[in-house]
Amino acid sequence: MVINRGYSSCSAMERAYSRLFRNIYTEEKECVILYLGDHDPSGLDMIRDIRNRLNEFDRYAILLDKFEVKHIALTTEQVYKYQPPENFAKLKDPRAKGYVAKFGDKSWECDALNPQTLTELLKTEIEKVIDVNLYQSTMSKENDMIDTLLKTSEELKAKGY
Repeated sequence: MVINRGYSSCSAMERAYSRLFRNIYTEEKECVILYLGDHDPSGLDMIRDIRNRLNEFDRYAILLDKFEVKHIALTTEQVYKYQPPENFAKLKDPRAKGYVAKFGDKSWECDALNPQTLTELLKTEIEKVIDVNLYQSTMSKENDMIDTLLKTSEELKAKGY
């Protein structure tokens, strides 16, 4: 998980590339990056930026077209559906001219959505890309192990350890 305020630093992108490389090339896993960002000139441009900058690290085109950046929020459709409060688009942003031409001079912040809405959007998208049965099985085993550890801890305490 990478959380940013603005564009990612070069070091954050390099760490993300290393994780992608390990998962795609070494472990042969499919990778999907779930992107949540503001509906403003920079927020929408970051989707392009993430793809391009990760590919810049990929000197040998190992990951090319083997990962997806999926725009989860805040989409234009979600702006109409959830009607978050409007802001004025930042006209000093170098990407503002193209944004204003397409969307007008209003922008919207992703974190203005209800946290429950964001949780549901993420849950829906995560369930599309994982093996839900394997996840539930793994969580069940993990919970069993936690119960065993707690029981063992209580038994040891009762014996004075």
